[in-house]
Amino acid sequence: MSAIAQAPMIDRTHGRLRTALMSIVGSLGSAAICVAITVALLATLPATNQETERPYSYGEKVHLVLKTTYDRVIRPRSPAARAGYRNWILTLQSATPILLTGLAVAAAFRANVLNIGTQGQYVLGAIAAAAIGIYIPAGRWLLIPLLLAGAMAAGALFAGIAATLERWRNVPVVLSTLLLNFVALEFLRYILQWPMRAVG
Repeated sequence: MSAIAQAPMIDRTHGRLRTALMSIVGSLGSAAICVAITVALLATLPATNQETERPYSYGEKVHLVLKTTYDRVIRPRSPAARAGYRNWILTLQSATPILLTGLAVAAAFRANVLNIGTQGQYVLGAIAAAAIGIYIPAGRWLLIPLLLAGAMAAGALFAGIAATLERWRNVPVVLSTLLLNFVALEFLRYILQWPMRAVG
């Protein structure tokens, strides 16, 4: 293939890379702006120095918010630390289910389905994963895929209730998925009090 024939293909590749890079930079910039706005808003809340009983200045409150975030979220601590083991890894661990639930909402919205029930689907998936982990004795190489498959299947089946109601009874998906959240939470409360209650 000649260099002249390769030029359009190279231009397309560069264009895709540029678009992907701009998308990443835009996402990071948006996140930085959200963090800056959050810090600025938190710093407007009233706060008083406990030792001197003097109100903090705005700059001191900004510094306090940033220092607290660094100490409690970013800075690693040993598991034996008196303040507890909490760092950015645990922050990501807590944030990942929320991010995946948001991704599920975004995927549904792209398909023009107003799925407001992802919280309930997430709860049912968590129940299924917990039940598989408790009641199925298996090695980790088999158990982890089973946990994921069980959680996805339970969430999909729960979402299928709303789809069935819309298909056969013309119930709006927004309404059914929203109300099914409460069904999932009540089911969780039931199984925690009876079938899956911890011994003692």
